[in-house]
Amino acid sequence: MYAERRSRLAPLTVWTRTVEVAGSERVLPDGCMDLIWSGEQLIVAGPDTLAHAVENTPGARYAAVRCVPGIGPALFGLPADTLRDRRVPLADVWGERAVRVLTERIAGAADPAAFLERLAAERLRDHDADAARFADAVVGELRAGADIAAIAAEVNLSERQLHRRSLTAFG
Repeated sequence: MYAERRSRLAPLTVWTRTVEVAGSERVLPDGCMDLIWSGEQLIVAGPDTLAHAVENTPGARYAAVRCVPGIGPALFGLPADTLRDRRVPLADVWGERAVRVLTERIAGAADPAAFLERLAAERLRDHDADAARFADAVVGELRAGADIAAIAAEVNLSERQLHRRSLTAFG
């Protein structure tokens, strides 16, 4: 069973999943970055450009937060393109010691999804407001159907600069 809700604390979607049936499935790309608790490990899912295959184990439980496009780099402290199409342990991003403490805390949490939501919201409080405005503007223009030249003009960048900044923000 899968459930999600919009966070009231930060630009995130909070989701949970309990696997009911064994087998494999594909997760379609959505351009977002997720912080996932697998019940044993904290994992970063970078933005995908292709469907990602997952093997399901009945009874497995997941809790996670999904960043709106462009916010993941502020949460993880890395450009999105360094995590594109990858799943990596959070310890590889934030360091073993820090993640060991978080792993112990989330393992003992009554609601792992709420724990991740608070953790992410706390880290995002001091995020780069200019980067967030850039991401919001680009996403808004794309949703409105604007072409690349129009988007570049809207955010006062050349098309090459827009491409470089978009790799950092969106992967």
